[in-house]
Amino acid sequence: MADILLNKPAAGGSREIGTETGSRFFIEFDPHTSLMQREGDSFVFSFADGSNVTLTDFYKTYSNDTMPSFAMQGTEVTGQQFFAAMNVEKLMPDPQGGAGSSNSATKTTGHYSEYGNMALLSGLDRLNGEDAGWSDGGVIDNELDAMAAPNDDEEPVHHAVSIAAEDTDESAATLRFVLTLDSAAQGDIVAVVSVGGREYEVAFAEGEATKVLEVENTFNTEDVYKDPGAVAAHIVSVSGGEGIEVSIAREEAVAQIADSIDNTDVTISGEDIEEGAAAVF
Repeated sequence: MADILLNKPAAGGSREIGTETGSRFFIEFDPHTSLMQREGDSFVFSFADGSNVTLTDFYKTYSNDTMPSFAMQGTEVTGQQFFAAMNVEKLMPDPQGGAGSSNSATKTTGHYSEYGNMALLSGLDRLNGEDAGWSDGGVIDNELDAMAAPNDDEEPVHHAVSIAAEDTDESAATLRFVLTLDSAAQGDIVAVVSVGGREYEVAFAEGEATKVLEVENTFNTEDVYKDPGAVAAHIVSVSGGEGIEVSIAREEAVAQIADSIDNTDVTISGEDIEEGAAAVF
């Protein structure tokens, strides 16, 4: 039995691999990321970066009953099981196979990617619990799960949080700090803010981009003996739900508290008097 390794070429590259009866193909890439199609007598894996792997004369060499086995991640299945699991049964060779196959000149495309990452798992479920034979006569049991969809490689959603302060004066009952996301939250996001040694939790629900934190103004209340003041707030930590990364764009903001001065005008006047008399104001 010939063991043939299938590696994905670099972006834009092509790799042609010959076929022979009794082969076993070891797939070293994720089939979920490929477009599987028939081009003439060849079976082709095409990728979004313009690269492709071509199994030349696949439909001349194999029939439905003589297809090679496929192995991925240490698990081997028959050709029929591979095509069924990938939801591309229409790409299997004809029962007769060989150069005289009636469909040898046609091109058929199987858009496996449209089934999403659960397609392979659901395809394996269609085996209906039947034992899948190894080439050496063993039995594939739950190990077929090893061929299920791999971990998602999707980029996580990223948000950045900033904080700003609203200036006020001594007469204000509260201080206001505004937290802003760079875009509407695509999930739950929590920021912990410290003001005057006390921590406050600010939660963004999905779809929200701005939240206001109001803190009681106990820092510089109206007092004739106090000058203007300032209170700083800073973001201690941020966190997001599953698949959400959160960073801090602006960590600190300072609220300026103006001195509320009551200006009072004082005037003085006096009365005219005779010499020697007491002055009167």
